[in-house]
Amino acid sequence: MKGIAFLVGLLLSSVSLHSAAPIEGPTNVSLGAEAVLDLPEGWRWVPKEQMPAYFAATSRTVSAWDLGVVLVPSSNSGQAQELRLQFEPLGALNEVGLQDPETLLGSAREVAAAVGLRRQRVGLAVRELNTWRWEPNYQAESHVLRFGGSWMELEQEGISMHLRWLGRFGAIKLDWKGDEEGAYVFTALSEQLDEALHFAPGHGLAERQPGDAAAKLDLNALVLDGLFGRGALKGGKQEEPPPIYAWILGALVAAVAAAWLVITGWRSLESWLKMRAAAKDGEIRLGYYEKKLGSRSHEVELEEEEKQEGY
Repeated sequence: MKGIAFLVGLLLSSVSLHSAAPIEGPTNVSLGAEAVLDLPEGWRWVPKEQMPAYFAATSRTVSAWDLGVVLVPSSNSGQAQELRLQFEPLGALNEVGLQDPETLLGSAREVAAAVGLRRQRVGLAVRELNTWRWEPNYQAESHVLRFGGSWMELEQEGISMHLRWLGRFGAIKLDWKGDEEGAYVFTALSEQLDEALHFAPGHGLAERQPGDAAAKLDLNALVLDGLFGRGALKGGKQEEPPPIYAWILGALVAAVAAAWLVITGWRSLESWLKMRAAAKDGEIRLGYYEKKLGSRSHEVELEEEEKQEGY
């Protein structure tokens, strides 16, 4: 029996290992409900449900936005190039035209400085944006946005490159970081991926309907959001800390509210103590009359009250 159980366990483990293996190209794979990827020959696909096992030997985790990982053979090293695809449910984006690269670079540097101050306060390394590595470019026909920056962090240069395929319900995202040599490889791979990726019927940006949810970001804000990550911007605007006068005003309002509560509480307590004292005094007088006059105590008390009131 033990031998049979061992064989059954071995068979099940081999089936699970086989089912967890990446999908080999050429084939078509679905990216959730949003899109379809024509996986070229030699490329492999790790769907979202297999990503936890794929990341098991690393500290990386799977997010709610993940669609899967494309693995592309690398000619320079034995490790495959990873292209991690995500879908962010932003809604249909506003295709307001991109600003010219210099103007947008100035805005990006302002955000970089603000983010750098926040990182510096908590002891993190500051990243400075030098220039564009990919000047922001939007292809209106295919609804694809490309942009990338050249960064300086801890006296080392780095590059980040980003693609956004805009759909009816949000954007498919591809973010990459590396050095100059890797950037050339990524550029070529991104062009192949662009040709292989297609939105599913009804999910393309060109198929949006009047009642569809609209994204808060336009193309310019989407560039800044992609460079600095979710949370650096809110609604397409730089998230700035409240000015000092706002903190002072808030403290004054809190102090006034606290004083009002104390005064109101004290007045209520004082009124209650007076009522308590009056009631106690009445009980003492009533007890005195009852001892002295017996059943006529209540009548005598009323006579005393009338005399005090002038009747």
